Amino acid sequence: MLDRYDDIFGVNEVCEILHLGKNSVYTLLQNGTIPSMRIKRKYRISKLAMINYIKSISEVTKPL
Repeated sequence: MLDRYDDIFGVNEVCEILHLGKNSVYTLLQNGTIPSMRIKRKYRISKLAMINYIKSISEVTKPL
């Protein structure tokens, strides 16, 4: 799924992957739900952080 992306994502790529708006993604980044780093004024998110986040939300939504 994430093979076509580089190892580091920007906010726009995270929006595209998660099908969320920018405000929602910024909230996830600011509260640390998705680990990220800031370089100057831009958020950068590693592919591993995205994979872990996707796994964590998949576990929550998994039927019992």
